[in-house]
Amino acid sequence: MKIIVNYFRNVLLMLCIIAGIDSQAQGPQWQVYNSNNSGLPEDRLKSITMDNNGNIWLGTAGDGGVRFNRADKWEVFNETTSGITNNHVDSIAIDRQGNIWFGTGTGVCMFDGDTTWITYTTENSGLPNDDIYPVAIDRTQASSALRDDAIGIWIGTYGDGIVKFDGKNWTTYKSTNSPLIDDLIRSIAIDKDGNKWIGTLFGGIAKFNGDATWAVYTDFNSGLPSNAVYPICFDADDNIWIGTEGGLAKFDGKDKWEVFDESNSGLPDNKVYTMKIDQHGIIWIGTVSGGLARFDPKGSADSAAPNPWTIYNTLNSGLPLNEVRGIAIDAEGIKWVATYGGGLARFDEKGTGWKNTGYDDLFGFDPSDNKAWTLDNISGLVRKFDIITEADHDLIASKLDKYLKIHPSDVDALILYSKLGLRQEKYITKLHEMLDKALEMEPDNAEAHYWKARLYGIRENVTTESSTSFEFRNYDKALKYCKTAISVDPDNDQYRETLALYLSAKRRFEEARIFTKHAANGKLPVYLLLRDLQIFPLPSSVIFLPDETKGVIQQIQGKGEPSDYLMLRVQVFAVPMTSDALEGFYETRLPEFRLFETKRDKKAKTASFKQYLKIWDKEMYTTNAIEDIPERPKEGVTLDVDYIYRKSSDNDPPWISEMVKLSPSLADKKTFCKIVFVNYR
Repeated sequence: MKIIVNYFRNVLLMLCIIAGIDSQAQGPQWQVYNSNNSGLPEDRLKSITMDNNGNIWLGTAGDGGVRFNRADKWEVFNETTSGITNNHVDSIAIDRQGNIWFGTGTGVCMFDGDTTWITYTTENSGLPNDDIYPVAIDRTQASSALRDDAIGIWIGTYGDGIVKFDGKNWTTYKSTNSPLIDDLIRSIAIDKDGNKWIGTLFGGIAKFNGDATWAVYTDFNSGLPSNAVYPICFDADDNIWIGTEGGLAKFDGKDKWEVFDESNSGLPDNKVYTMKIDQHGIIWIGTVSGGLARFDPKGSADSAAPNPWTIYNTLNSGLPLNEVRGIAIDAEGIKWVATYGGGLARFDEKGTGWKNTGYDDLFGFDPSDNKAWTLDNISGLVRKFDIITEADHDLIASKLDKYLKIHPSDVDALILYSKLGLRQEKYITKLHEMLDKALEMEPDNAEAHYWKARLYGIRENVTTESSTSFEFRNYDKALKYCKTAISVDPDNDQYRETLALYLSAKRRFEEARIFTKHAANGKLPVYLLLRDLQIFPLPSSVIFLPDETKGVIQQIQGKGEPSDYLMLRVQVFAVPMTSDALEGFYETRLPEFRLFETKRDKKAKTASFKQYLKIWDKEMYTTNAIEDIPERPKEGVTLDVDYIYRKSSDNDPPWISEMVKLSPSLADKKTFCKIVFVNYR
């Protein structure tokens, strides 16, 4: 029976794809390309750009680079089929000669578009770090005056600042030799005057003229809404548009700042990941979870002009996923939108219709259709879409309200409300009322107890969310209801995983293991990660740093892996001892342990170290040489240790400030180590 069903599904899918191709010829508004209906090798796209011939270049999270001629030809460049050295491509740039530059986790790869590949790493060039995020080409007059074969390329590293490469010489600018505050470079944009605008993950934005003049803008000295800066664009009036984790900022380059966020505009998500400005001055904004936003700065909701904001998401358009990682706009004004998990979307504002992806026709539900909504329709939308925006919530909630007026005793519909509004604080009271009503009718309903636990617990999906909070609405009640759900349905692994993670958030690891030990024959991911944490030795004076842990989770969020159970995979600790003492502690517990020094600043009295641990059965084994530490591990545990000798408390880094806040008795101590534990199991 399953084979027959799959056969008909495949036949229907092919018909839908054919229909999609036919509708494309008629100019559809949306067309989606994914790994099921095209030559795209995977759907997790990290970057997008377009060459002079109109070809689209895509960077993927695990299948290398892709060239698409916008008709039917797809070419994949990965470690097997080409000279690219890493299948994780964070950025792509094309220089004046047409060479394609790929920023990867193992250096920068240059491809001439034909057969020649050149890779630059720390071993064969002046690159200070092989983990590359942005790559930008200097196309200003100063760059064009160089010899014909010269390169004006600026490379952002993940930990060692920004690098200029002119084809011969490498020049590095970082926090130790320039005004840069943060060496984690997230974006680079070059204006028409040749100024480099450098966005960092924690240190705001820096403007550098390429010679000696710097200006740094942070949330302390300017109107920048957040120090985590992502895309940077320039409009025709020389305004600088800056996407951050705190919203969108407009800066006139002098002293005037204007901020657009969820509270004062139509921006659907404050985390702005990518941005492009089209030929009409319209700003296209890709967000982390709110979809694609179209913003016309000349429009105003308070005037006769149209509302300046239009939002495209999975509920009201053909956008396949709400996490947008890149935008390219071709000569015809068509937008090409790269999503992280939904593939590539082609959007033509002049087109009509959007039911052309195959997926929506077969397995989804078009909310713009006027036909009656059933509970299955509503439930499917809640499962399929990441319901986080106000508009999305209100649309589905209104349908659910109408359904419950007719079916007020439908327990499944009452429970569905909690799944719909879990993250939105203003609906929590109503959601509790819905679940209380469900429990009155069915006191032993495990799902109702579980979702009560979730309402009292953490807003995020505790297993898959890329950023995790450690703050509970009511910790004790969250545990109580989760344990009740398990007692009613002891075989439900989701309940056990959630309880284990809630217990782990308060460092109750042993209790968490008890609830997961026998689930899935002892192979539940949570159980294995808990075991790894327990076999990893820690000094008795160690202090867990939740804020620093959340910061590291943010850092690895864009890398794609690891992306689940981050509450257990990532742990940051502080300990009041020297790096030598810490190394001595581990030498007595892990065979042949040593810390490999990666950086030292004698003047500042700081140093950084690395180690990599492999896990076999219930033991951890150390790496014998720094060369054996993988750039992007697929297993094992990485340890990053920062050592500092405090001359005074005036210049404490944030992690020491957090440690002293948690343990005031350490305020007068001089030597500390920060330990960053990341498990790639």
